[in-house]
Formats: sequence, structure tokens, C-alpha cells
Amino acid sequence: MTKWTRIKDLIKKYKVFIELLVSIIFISILVTKFLDMNNFTKEIEQTNYILLLYTLIFTLLSWIFRAIRWREITTIYKQISIKDSLKFYLIGVYYGSITPGKIGEFVKGLSYAKKYGISKQNGLASVFFEKVFDIIVFVIFVGSYLLTKNLLIMIVCSLVLTPIIWTIFVKLGIKTHNIPFLKKINFPKINLNKELFLITITSVITWICFSIVAFIILKSLNVTIPITYLLYCVSLAVIITIIPISFNGWGLRESAYVFLLKDFISPNISIFFSVLFVFLTTYFLAILGLITKLSKVHK
Repeated sequence: MTKWTRIKDLIKKYKVFIELLVSIIFISILVTKFLDMNNFTKEIEQTNYILLLYTLIFTLLSWIFRAIRWREITTIYKQISIKDSLKFYLIGVYYGSITPGKIGEFVKGLSYAKKYGISKQNGLASVFFEKVFDIIVFVIFVGSYLLTKNLLIMIVCSLVLTPIIWTIFVKLGIKTHNIPFLKKINFPKINLNKELFLITITSVITWICFSIVAFIILKSLNVTIPITYLLYCVSLAVIITIIPISFNGWGLRESAYVFLLKDFISPNISIFFSVLFVFLTTYFLAILGLITKLSKVHK
């Protein structure tokens, strides 16, 4: 065994511990260097919690659009019903919220594979392909914002470029089909069909919903930031937290928002905003997922 192999084995063995440690380090820096406890209560005490309730509407819409998108992706294998798609998606969010790197979200792929009689590899692949669409849309949003700072152009670019980049990704994936794991996966056919365009549209709408959630949260804190910039910030923050070095992005995500929103709001508000955003867009659905898992609906 080489030295590099031993290092990789150690990292794999202690991955959760390392991620927790990184999150603790980032949170510690935020608390000691950026969070002003003397003014924190004063800055958030005027929060309009009634207005925050409206964010739940857009969170539920994002869940519906993501479930529709996943359902379209499953046409590669056996198309899942919309009911199962909604149900398994909630359960996946629940498991994702309590596991490192949100790997628990792949539970929905396993649930789908078990019920519909397909291989586990293909069930997991359906979730993986869904994540690829998210990453593509994030990158396009960030890139088009930096070039134009125009919301309409950002949306148009994402709608036009996502199918093109997806097609390139599939071609590259097919060429790497000699990798053992990938041999067991059915790759999508390279077709610019209605399913691909529906997946693209639902992906774009999903993240617009999240940006609206961000806008409403900040509005409830008596802050107004252009939705165009928030779409960029949310996309970039998600890209940053995809890096598997922290526990579900905690600490890393808050640090990103402190930096990205520094020209508009104080670090206190940025950190509070980030925590609210995660709870309203993820843990709210995770609670629904837990209820679904424990209810007779899942049986």
C-alpha cells in the first residue's frame, strides 16, 4: 500500500469527523470575528415572522417542481408516478438533512429502485443525473450574472445552454462507460426532446423559487436586495457548499453569505439570513419527509 493510498483511506475513514471539524472552525471564526452579539438581538428583533410564512409557499413549489423534474429523469428507466416522486423526494430531503454531504438524499433513488424493480445503480443514477442538472444551472446563473447582471439574460442563458451542456455531459459519460460502476448504469439517450426541456424549465424555476425565498427572508428583516443579485448569491453559495469539506455546508455557507452580502447588510444579518434560509428551504421539507416516513403513506 502506497503512502497516498494510506492517506486516502484515513480521509475516507474520518471523513465525517473532518467535515464536522471544518464546520466548527468556520462557525468559530464567524462567531468570534464577525458576529456582534451586542447588536445581534437589536438587528433581528424587528423581524416580520408573518412575512416569513410566505416563504413556505415557494419552498413547497420548489419541492413540486423538483419532484416533477426527477419524474421526467426516471423515464430513462421506469417512470415513477407523481405521487411516489413527491413522497420519495420528501423522504430523501429528510435523510439528506441528517447525513454528511446530504448523501441521504440518494435514499429516494433506492426507494424508487426497490418499488419499480430496477437496479440500485440505476435508481441512484437517477438522483445523480438530477444533481448534474442543478450544477449546470448554478454555473450558468453565476457565469451569466458576472457577464451581464441581467435577470432576463440569466434565465434565457440557463434555458438555452442547459440542454447543450447536458448533451455534452452525456456524450462524455458514454465514452467513460468502461469504468466498472458506469457499466451498470443506463445513460440517457442524446435527444433534445420534450422531457429534456421540461427538466430544464423545472430546474430553472426551482432556483428562482429559492431566490424568491431569499428575497422574502431579507424583506422580513427590512432589507431589500435585487432578486438578480440574490439568484447569483444563492447559486454561488450552493456551488461552494457542494465542496465536500464541511458538514452539510454549515459554516462554509454562512461565510459565503457574509462575504457576498457585505455591501448590503451586516454580518449579523447575513448569518441570521443563512440560517433562516436553510431551515425554511431544507429543514421544513425534512420535517414533512419525516412525517411522511413515519406515516402510513410510506407503507
